Amino acid sequence: PQLQVHVCMDSTVVIPELPSIEKSGPILLFIPLRLGLDTINSDIYGNYILESISYPQSVGIIGGRPRTAYYFFGHSETTKELLALDPHTVRQHSDSVKEEEYSCDSPLFIKSVDHLDPTMALGFLARTQVELDDLIQRLSKSKLCAIMESLPDTNFDFSGRNLDDLDVD
Repeated sequence: PQLQVHVCMDSTVVIPELPSIEKSGPILLFIPLRLGLDTINSDIYGNYILESISYPQSVGIIGGRPRTAYYFFGHSETTKELLALDPHTVRQHSDSVKEEEYSCDSPLFIKSVDHLDPTMALGFLARTQVELDDLIQRLSKSKLCAIMESLPDTNFDFSGRNLDDLDVD
């Protein structure tokens, strides 16, 4: 099975639009968010952001601070500091497969969610339908995004009706 990538639009996970895991394989799900105009309202979203990065399906958050991009991969439960990597850090190419060449000895520590730019994207990997269902259930309890379980019915039947009689005020 191939990895499927799905980007949710308008901070909404539309369940009927998600690819089938059973038919096509695991889903890498990105949920772009805007959690404020200039700053994040951490009183509303702070704990939900920290919780989301702790979900078993989480692959991290793409975001940052104003004029700075980071990849967030965890947080401290005691201090609420976020652990991040700078994706702009460049290393010399190597044909080696030594683990130490692909690891980071010094991640960045961002003091709190208050220091983040309000624009970010959450990333999740669901390998099975059970993992996806669990993720949807967790997200539905948060205030980070909307979950749309079905598409609205857009098949309006206007047969036999005069469209001029409709009240559209």
